[in-house]
Amino acid sequence: MVTSRFLVVAPVGRDEELICALLNASGFAAQRLATIRALEKLESSEILGLIFTDEALATDGFEALRIVAELQPVWSDLPLLLLTSGGSIPRYGAIATQVRVEFRSVFLLDRPMRQELLLSAVQVAYNSRL
Repeated sequence: MVTSRFLVVAPVGRDEELICALLNASGFAAQRLATIRALEKLESSEILGLIFTDEALATDGFEALRIVAELQPVWSDLPLLLLTSGGSIPRYGAIATQVRVEFRSVFLLDRPMRQELLLSAVQVAYNSRL
């Protein structure tokens, strides 16, 4: 049986590695993914939530995010935690706004962020998904 877990897509820097290490050490299963599109191959029951950066949406990530959201059961939105640099890069600010408007269960978290803020958002997402 596959364990439900948070999936992390952060293609730039060490964010994926650091986030997965923090979540796993805090009792939340986490796994790195290369792209958002990779979620399409997973069963909904395997996904507790998606943690991703605005860079992950740069290519085809936004369309993949729409597809993955549509595949979720009607009784449970997919919690989305977007780590954004929106305030400092106008293009990313527009992406954050579009995600917030288009999807229902979105946490926008400015980078850099404190670990406690991320863990708090993950806890709420976890409880929501269950």
